[in-house]
Amino acid sequence: MAESKSRLLYILQYLWLKTDAEHYATTGDILTYLRENDIRCDRKTIPGDIQKLCDIGIDIEEERSRENRYSLSSHLLTLPELKLLIDAVESSKFITAKKSAELIEKLSRMSSIYQAAELKSNLYVSERVKSFNEQIYYLVDNINTAINHGKQISFRYFHFDQHRKEVPNNGGKRSGQLKAQTPVPLKRFISSVKHKSSPISTQAEALAQERI
Repeated sequence: MAESKSRLLYILQYLWLKTDAEHYATTGDILTYLRENDIRCDRKTIPGDIQKLCDIGIDIEEERSRENRYSLSSHLLTLPELKLLIDAVESSKFITAKKSAELIEKLSRMSSIYQAAELKSNLYVSERVKSFNEQIYYLVDNINTAINHGKQISFRYFHFDQHRKEVPNNGGKRSGQLKAQTPVPLKRFISSVKHKSSPISTQAEALAQERI
């Protein structure tokens, strides 16, 4: 029973990596992959395993011929959706170049190896302005979480000295609080803060400019 479950997982893994709407895997391909992972089975076992995967909702297309061919016809995200997400990551100013590369690599794994190669070959890297602060990714997430939960946000205001080093104002103390009561997109939230004339809005604007 344990080997049967492992076999199903390996078959699904192979179909995920090596097949899509344009690329198929034969029964022989699947058997070779299983043997490479020390799983032995009969050729007649594969159709039954494929059917079990289909029974739990995995979208596998079967092409019956002299040697049956199979493909995972739809991954979680389509190729156009992945391209859209990757472009958004690449063009985002607050995500560092390093974090962008990591996210793009993870998004590429949501497709077959053939689609992943296409995604990477279509990347257009221009002289886009990117943040150098590796923590900004998590700072933005914290602000979004606060907005969604209607929490108050306090800020520490920094400036850069002549050596481009961060120097905290006010002795590094947090001053003022800003309450975000309505869940709104982060850009709109920061934009609304910028148009309010208060010490809090000055700190928020400084945070947006210096950190984001």
